Amino acid sequence: MCIRDRVLKSPNHFGCLNSLLAVFPDATVVHCYRDPVVALASVCRITEVYRRLLVEHIDLEELGASQLEIWAAMADQHMSQRQNPALDACVIDISYEAINGDVVGALREIYRRRDISFDQATEQAVIRWQDQNPQHQFGRHSYSLERYGLNKAMVESAFANYINRFS
Repeated sequence: MCIRDRVLKSPNHFGCLNSLLAVFPDATVVHCYRDPVVALASVCRITEVYRRLLVEHIDLEELGASQLEIWAAMADQHMSQRQNPALDACVIDISYEAINGDVVGALREIYRRRDISFDQATEQAVIRWQDQNPQHQFGRHSYSLERYGLNKAMVESAFANYINRFS
């Protein structure tokens, strides 16, 4: 069962609630919040991997600085848009840890907020999918802020408003 007939899963929608809800006015946005210190290191790593497909040399410190600037600006935009009660009402906040720790519980909450029944068949399908697709089944990715010339204090400073709301 699908909550709606369209699911968009992309962190690139972060900071774009106005546009997203203008196109999909009945949408529910599930905001999976995660510690920016961990998330930004992951973003830098995946950006590095993609860029290596196109170019041989990558300035990792420039990559880190640019990703910090881009994602911190999107976080600020997201936080600003969440000040609008009409936009904020369309968002369900669930932590990355909650989803990984209890996906059924997280989905129950999403369905409850949308006033949709979360039946036994849906629950069993979720559990079956999760059992067949364990996290890290193809290995763990490793990444660090330091590889990209960043550190925890830099990220925490750039994402202070976001961290204050979602810590």
